[in-house]
Amino acid sequence: MILRASRVREHRVFAALLGLGVVLRVLATVAYRPALLFSDSRVYLEMAEALVPRYDRLVGYPVVLRLLLEGGSLDLVPVVQHLLGLGTAVLLYAALVRLGVRRWLAALGCAPVLLDAYVVQIEQMVMPEALFHVLLAGGLAALSWRRPPRLGAAAVGGVLFAAATLVRPLGQILVIPLLGFALLVGRGWSQRLRVAAVALLAFVLPLMAYAAWYAQVHGELRLTAQADVTWYGRVAPFVDCDRLDLPAHAEALCPRLPPAQRPGPGMYIHGQRSPLRRYEPPPGVSREAVLRDFARRAILAQPLTYAREVLSDFVWVFRWDRVNKPDSPAPVERWHFTLDYPEHVKDPEELLASHTGTPPTVVVPLARLLRAYQLRVGYTPGPVLLLGLVAGLLAAAGVGRARRTGLQAACLLWTLVPAGLLAVPAAVFEFSWRYQLPGVVLYPAAAALGLTALSGQLSSAAMAASSGSVPISPAQRPATRPSASTSTKNG
Repeated sequence: MILRASRVREHRVFAALLGLGVVLRVLATVAYRPALLFSDSRVYLEMAEALVPRYDRLVGYPVVLRLLLEGGSLDLVPVVQHLLGLGTAVLLYAALVRLGVRRWLAALGCAPVLLDAYVVQIEQMVMPEALFHVLLAGGLAALSWRRPPRLGAAAVGGVLFAAATLVRPLGQILVIPLLGFALLVGRGWSQRLRVAAVALLAFVLPLMAYAAWYAQVHGELRLTAQADVTWYGRVAPFVDCDRLDLPAHAEALCPRLPPAQRPGPGMYIHGQRSPLRRYEPPPGVSREAVLRDFARRAILAQPLTYAREVLSDFVWVFRWDRVNKPDSPAPVERWHFTLDYPEHVKDPEELLASHTGTPPTVVVPLARLLRAYQLRVGYTPGPVLLLGLVAGLLAAAGVGRARRTGLQAACLLWTLVPAGLLAVPAAVFEFSWRYQLPGVVLYPAAAALGLTALSGQLSSAAMAASSGSVPISPAQRPATRPSASTSTKNG
């Protein structure tokens, strides 16, 4: 008991934050029962019953839903997801401390996972984010635990990143930081190539197996066809069809309104007035192939306009407050705690009754408390996320004392993972505060790691633990004075 108490004291900052995170999640669980629903929740619940790949959804999250629903009712889902959120923080904290980040700084790097009300709110929803986040944290921890990682750790990291991709398809971008990290660690190119090969195989093989399953159902070897539709939605608000050499059958996809009057990408994907609603390709032509070709032509014809739109979405998250992006069809209010049960789904009472037998309930005083916390202080300011991006990239480049710490590869990995996950929605769809949550979860941790590397202030325990595991050039070795016995022996 004394040992346990001393361990808690050593990690008292993180323990305090963890306790606050538990309190927030208990309040959310009691305030909204059995769970919050979003428009996608119905699809995930339907997939949990059939477990068949859809063209626009992967089965990773429905598999977990199926297990939870068979083990209890829908009430169990947010409870488990809150535990996954707490587990995400524990994994990130343990990995940061292992890498040499001071305990108090590592705890602050994990604070948004525990205390950001937007993270807690989506854990209360039937949505895949909590599962996605814990798989990302597990992959980062596995790859970073030893320097350089052993082949087994590289395989675990690759598998966890693949599992994250089967939860949300934007995880495909993770192959870039995965390979970049693997090719930078190790004592020589032979070891680096082995680590990279193992990590790549562990990442690709599960995805290939799923693609084969998808091909059996839909006739194409791919994970999902959703990107073809979202690419079209991304370019439709700005495309100038007069500059495109379109085939005749694709001209019906051109928006009729002038660019200044067009709505955002979401309307062109889901809206009733979208050209997609009435578009039918000619016989023998795939609808997805037409959309993909349309988007490609638009981007090649207007690359600067496309780049400006993508950059505008990517940097919006770095604002201090969380406000709606102009003309965005995905308002931030979707992710606010509300004083009544939100109507994101048609007939939520009926949907919930089919899984729980009870109607939705809201404990208004607790909901009011959560909402006030969320709107006033319970969010992570954008500059904190920007600090993670900048500090992580500078440390990865070896600025300051980063080159001496052996943390460059880890900084690259921890920074490129959230950056890539935020860049994909900006490139292929639209801005939504939901899509920024991987940055909220991971950028602050990258900031803690990057600042540690830039300052060179590694914890003494981590330096001792990593002794002999990180290659140090002769120029970096500290000068030591020979002992008396050695001096005598050498004359």
